[in-house]
Amino acid sequence: MPTTISIERPPNVCGGDARLTGRRITVWMLVEARQSGMDDEEIAAQYDPPLMTDELTAAWSYYRDHELEIEKTLWLNRACMVEQENGIPFEFLTQGRKLGFTDE
Repeated sequence: MPTTISIERPPNVCGGDARLTGRRITVWMLVEARQSGMDDEEIAAQYDPPLMTDELTAAWSYYRDHELEIEKTLWLNRACMVEQENGIPFEFLTQGRKLGFTDE
């Protein structure tokens, strides 16, 4: 019987972020890798055991269906890094506003 790859969001695992079922690999981490220019083969090879094609397909499908959720998570992670730099760039604030965040 084939295993169905799915995405889950248990509240006490990976901060409650969407992740591959049974693994501590969040969808936002995979999307971030793809946005940085990595292809599926490179992303899959980063993990031990390597990700299966079905796992990546499930992650990309989840991202398509929940793009705002994932983009907000990516923005919040980047915000933590930007705060430690010299000032917050206006473009970054503008992107956050488009995602529904305030300047606070």
